[in-house]
Amino acid sequence: MDNVIDFINKTTNEEKLFLIERLAKDICIAHYHTDKKSVEVMGLCDVSPTVMNGTSFQLNTRDFIDYMDEKEKEVSHEIH
Repeated sequence: MDNVIDFINKTTNEEKLFLIERLAKDICIAHYHTDKKSVEVMGLCDVSPTVMNGTSFQLNTRDFIDYMDEKEKEVSHEIH
């Protein structure tokens, strides 16, 4: 475990981001829907699984990216 701690302490955020992107296919996120009283397990986006959000790592699910794409289309449609 000391090797892992050393790795974490010695790598930059860009290197950590690269590592998370390589592991994205092995990461899933469980989300509890309070209104439906159910759990949904989501995989990370294939195209942009993670980004830096300030000093944090933002994990992007496929559903989130689909939502953002739809929002972008709505805004684009409103402008034209």
